[in-house]
Formats: sequence, C-alpha cells, structure tokens
Amino acid sequence: LFRSLSELCDCPVEKGCRALQAPAVPCLKPLLRRLPLQLMVPLQAQLQSFLPGEGTAVDTALGSGRRSPGGDGVGPTSPTAAGVASGGAPPAEQLLETIQQVAPHIDILNSLQKPRKLTILTQKGVAYPFLCKPKDDLRKDSRLMEFCAMVNRLLRKHETARRRSLYLRTYAVIPLNDECGLVEWVPDLSTFRSICDGLYQAHGKYLPSTRIKAVHEGCDRQKISKLDTYLHHVLPLFPPIFYRWFIDTFPQPSQWFQARLCYSRTMAVWSMVGHVVGLGDRHGENLLMDSRTGDAVHVDFSCLFDKGRTLDVPECVPFRLTPNLSDALGITA
Repeated sequence: LFRSLSELCDCPVEKGCRALQAPAVPCLKPLLRRLPLQLMVPLQAQLQSFLPGEGTAVDTALGSGRRSPGGDGVGPTSPTAAGVASGGAPPAEQLLETIQQVAPHIDILNSLQKPRKLTILTQKGVAYPFLCKPKDDLRKDSRLMEFCAMVNRLLRKHETARRRSLYLRTYAVIPLNDECGLVEWVPDLSTFRSICDGLYQAHGKYLPSTRIKAVHEGCDRQKISKLDTYLHHVLPLFPPIFYRWFIDTFPQPSQWFQARLCYSRTMAVWSMVGHVVGLGDRHGENLLMDSRTGDAVHVDFSCLFDKGRTLDVPECVPFRLTPNLSDALGITA
C-alpha cells in the first residue's frame, strides 16, 4: 500500500493532464489486485486513541469529517465538541472503516507539484478523498497534528475551555517517506485569500498586485518608512471586508452568530498554539475557512520553531491578526 501510494505521488504527469484512471496507472495495479484490505482508512477520527469515559475518537478529532465529502476543500456538521458529555467509546465495529476499493478517477490538481486527489471507498460505502502530495516533507505536519490532538484533549479536560467549546480543527497527515505523503481531504473549505479577493471584486474594490507594487515603489522613492507606507498608503486601499463572508454564507441570524463564535474560538486557539510552536508562513493561502461551520483551519506547517525569524524578511509578529481578521470578530475584537 505504501509503495503504491509513494509511486503514485512520484509518477510523472504530462503537461495539461487533469485526471488519471486508477486501473491504467502501473504503480496502482498491485494494490488494486489486493483489494479489499483489512486496513483502517487513515482518517483523523480513526487515528486518535481514547480511554473509556473520555468521549469518542470522533470527538477527539474535532473536524475529521465523518461523512462523504461533497465540497471542494474537513469538518463535522456541528462545530462543537459534542463528545464531551458522552459516556464512552463506541464499539470498534461502529467506528473503524476499512479500505474496500479505490475510486477509478484520480484528479490532478492545478498547482506547481501537481498533487493527486485519490478517493478511498470503505466497506460502508462511504467515499473519503485524500491528497497525495509529491515533493513535500510532511513529517512536521504530521507531528503538529498529533500535538494539536493532544491540545484538544487538554482543552476538553479543562472546565472553562470545555464550557467555551475551545478546540483546534485537525486532519490526518500520513508521511509516506521524507519526500511525499497522504493528507486527508478537507471539504467545504476556501482560502482566506480567495474569499477576500472575491469580496473586493464584488464590491468594486479589487486592486491588482501591480497597483500595490507601484504604491510601494512610489513610497520607496519618497523615502517613506515601511510602517507609514502600510498604515497610510496601503491599508486605506483595503478596508475590512471579510465580515461580509459571514453575512453571505450564513444568512440566518442564529447561523451567523454560531459561525462567528466558531471562527473566534478556532482563530484564538490557533493563534495561541501557533505562537507557542513558532508557526510562521501564515499567508492567505495557508488559512482556510469552513463554509459549513465558520471554523478557521490552518495548513502547511513547514515553517515551525520561529523559522520565520531567519527569513530574508523576518517574520516578527507572534501570529497573524490583520484588520480583516480582527474586524470579523465583531465590535468587541
């Protein structure tokens, strides 16, 4: 299984190719002949251990998605830690799902490394997509997800944190070797950048990167400091607009309020944990939003332990809290 998936990550893809057929991929043929397998599907909910009385492994995962995904990006229907009050673990046969089949269609995503989207079918007939990422060391991502699962466990044990439903959204990361790995597909997510770009375009306030670059160059010629450039020349071009996403995505007042609470809680916990582990490289493509719950989800954890401070342009802030992110928290932010 590992050999076939590793070779799938590394197999060459022709330019312009958008999909592969699993039966026609040579490296998958040995795997397909051995199906079904009595091996557990590597979902975050199934990878978490638990003790009787601690709730279920599904609750521990808090966001591993126990359903057949239908969106473009993980998350439970309810964003809260529902298992906190549950009495114990379910029987193993109700929880574990094994690998029954591999869907014949494999998507090739349109990015630099061309990751492959592979769908695994379980004995219960549920489809779980996974991302086969080539040329990317996922060992740090895997360890950080394990750390986040431990943080979730500690938050559930703390009375105040449990009452406030504080948690981190996590997903499964399976390193196959030091150059590729498997990532649990996260449905219903959109990047923070794409959300803001769409909102600025819809309200006639979108500016191309060339315009922003011209503003910076003009300020450099006038010897204006970078802080003044940002505060007085760049920031006025981008008034906070992210709050509109919550209004458009969650039109009912109760939905909007619950989604904003989930956003506030997940953003707060991720900011604290990110500061503790020295998480950097938090740009608009590495922060994603769940359109079902309002949760903030972080991806790509290669820049850890204050590595951002050693970059050519050092990252000096403990975590990202831009005007857009702060404004969406509400008037008390």
